[in-house]
Amino acid sequence: MKIHVLAGIAAMAAAGSAAMADTTLQFDVNAFAFQVRDAGGAASAFGGLGHTGSVDLSMAAGAELNEVSRRSSSGGPFVDQGFAGVMTDFYGSIILDGGVVKGGSVTIEVDTAGDFDSYTADIVADSGTVKTFAGGGWTIDGLTFRGAFTDGSFGNVDVSDFFAVQGIGANLFGSYLQFNFNPPASGAGFADMDIFVTIPLPSAGLAGATGLAGLAGLGVIRRRR
Repeated sequence: MKIHVLAGIAAMAAAGSAAMADTTLQFDVNAFAFQVRDAGGAASAFGGLGHTGSVDLSMAAGAELNEVSRRSSSGGPFVDQGFAGVMTDFYGSIILDGGVVKGGSVTIEVDTAGDFDSYTADIVADSGTVKTFAGGGWTIDGLTFRGAFTDGSFGNVDVSDFFAVQGIGANLFGSYLQFNFNPPASGAGFADMDIFVTIPLPSAGLAGATGLAGLAGLGVIRRRR
């Protein structure tokens, strides 16, 4: 199905961040666990459009990194990079205040033939809100920053150009899209998520002019198992 185009472009600009516009990676994470929590940190039912608390993300039996794909700076479709490893852990949290995203983080850890790697990023405050999902339940989209890889490879996938950028102190920006979930009264369940990371343009001014537009045009097909 089609990824929803993220509507948090103005929030990204307001955050004063360099924007996304260049080579982009997509991580297709399936069947991880989530737990809704209230403002006090206790497990709870989900409060809908005005929820205050968090949605915690964690590894579950059967969870997998279904695909790592890449789109070049010249545009075109995302291309499967043939990721051959195993996702060993997935965790994070989306913090909410009155249904507005107020921060959090997300981390993916993988093992490819004994080579352990990870990607982690923080979630930009005020970059998204809880929305109703047409298929039932809820969806939360948002932006990420301070993205970081362990080294120049993510399992068997070459991410050396991303790692080189973060190595000179630049931010790796990104987003998480199509996080659709429909929690029962316990607030616990399973869901999928697409996570993106992009090398920022060298010029913050140019990024501000074109990068957000690039994010607005990020329409990709979500691959299902």
